[in-house]
Amino acid sequence: MITLNRSFIAASLLMLTATVLEAAPRESAKSYKELDNLSHHERFVKNNDCCVVVYYADWCTACQNMQPAFEEVARKNGYKAGFAKANLDKDPSLKPLVKKLGIQAYPTTVVYKNGKEVREERSRGSLSQPELQKMLDRTTATQEARLPQRRVRQQAPVTRQAEAVQPQARRTRMAQAPQKQVQSKTIKVAQRPVVVKTSALRRS
Repeated sequence: MITLNRSFIAASLLMLTATVLEAAPRESAKSYKELDNLSHHERFVKNNDCCVVVYYADWCTACQNMQPAFEEVARKNGYKAGFAKANLDKDPSLKPLVKKLGIQAYPTTVVYKNGKEVREERSRGSLSQPELQKMLDRTTATQEARLPQRRVRQQAPVTRQAEAVQPQARRTRMAQAPQKQVQSKTIKVAQRPVVVKTSALRRS
């Protein structure tokens, strides 16, 4: 009887725990990273070929208004670039970034490519979702468009050389073939008169 009570209590506790976990609101995984210190910031910028970082502060109303647009762009374009936010008022180690990057207002959005800032894409103030998307598309499109051009420039001279060599080789073979035939015919014609003359002398 005691064993049954213990098993019943254990089963009830498990069911209660499962019910509480299901009822609790689930916090969705963030589509961006929070850079909470300077070393984390440096690693993030270095390890991503292209990334977007928003520098903000908790008291900034414009930063809060921009948050939904930033989350949506980060969710849709996570395969293109890395996305992160850095609260410059939260961690003292991030304070040097204010002077280093010349940040004068919140929020400031900076795009990095190959570890370096794309200066023409820096923006101060709140950005809408289309504005953020265009900023990212300009950066990634420039990087992708350069690859086909380099391949065409490298292949073009090789193709021209191959096209120029083939007709020359054909002309050389065609020019050499008739010469051999003419020489053989000339030798045969030169031998026939000699044979006729010798036979004629013997008969006489």
